[in-house]
Amino acid sequence: MMSPSRCPEPTDGPGDGPRVVCAGIAVADVVVHPVRQPLPLGQVQLVEGIELHAGGCALTTATGLRALGADVGMTAAVGQDSFGQFLLQVALNRGIDRGGITRLEHVPTSSSVVAVDDHGERTFLHLPGCSDHLDETHVRASLTPDLEWLHLAGLLVTARLDGPPAAALLRDAKQAGARVSADVVWDARGRWDLVHPCLEYLDVFSPSEDEALAISGRASVPEAARWLHDQGVEVVAITRGGDGAHVSDGRDAWDIPAAAVEVRDGTGAGDCFAAGLIGGLLDGFELPRAAALASVLGGIAVSSVGAPTAFPDRPALLAAADELLDEVSPSRPLLPEDH
Repeated sequence: MMSPSRCPEPTDGPGDGPRVVCAGIAVADVVVHPVRQPLPLGQVQLVEGIELHAGGCALTTATGLRALGADVGMTAAVGQDSFGQFLLQVALNRGIDRGGITRLEHVPTSSSVVAVDDHGERTFLHLPGCSDHLDETHVRASLTPDLEWLHLAGLLVTARLDGPPAAALLRDAKQAGARVSADVVWDARGRWDLVHPCLEYLDVFSPSEDEALAISGRASVPEAARWLHDQGVEVVAITRGGDGAHVSDGRDAWDIPAAAVEVRDGTGAGDCFAAGLIGGLLDGFELPRAAALASVLGGIAVSSVGAPTAFPDRPALLAAADELLDEVSPSRPLLPEDH
């Protein structure tokens, strides 16, 4: 029988909880690189590295926000196993509030084997484990009076949150005065309709190009952005890999260039982009500057193997964002409504 327990340590932030909460999946990633595809059956392939990394959308986004100086906590479920203890220690080392983390007995911590090829493309073997047991009750306990931003990280791989429960959390957090955002994980089962109930509440949504097209049913990025705004999303940031990001506020749109880096592994890039965008908007940046900061953090992610573990200090990140901002083209009108 599963027996949950919450981590007992108090929050590090003021008052009753952190200003920002990233709720979703925390994953122990075993990253193998470089891997030649297809894998030969029954043979040994020599690789350069096999490394244990702390990943998952909630932990990676919280890590990026912490690098920007945010008072951030993580709400997630981990097992009472060695991978769970590893993730707890990583969160502590990074200064992430752990008060929202629930430990479950007899359920393994979510984990993945990530095979990375020479071009940074990834193949995942994933055990959902505790992520499938994170539910609305766990997250609702993190909706404290101090909360300024709730980010649901990794929808479509959080079985008990996806759909109406996530929408209810976003609605209630927003009604309490917090801003809310979400990102998703590519769903090979095509259950994109589970995202639809959330859209009307979202201040910020940052899907990838493929995810945005699948969710919206539209054929192009501008059409997908228009459709998402029509559903109620305030800021839409559609990431496009090496082509940067299409960012819009419902009226105007900007093309944000990708940071000029050597691509090694895309793990955590979208989560770091979300962290930069949230962090910039929390600090009152105009949308193009916040998106440039997001692109800088995303670039740091793709230039390392596994989800990034360290970032430059905040002044260096802001300087890089302002340099990238100089390359952003002037805004242009978004497609008209009902396009």
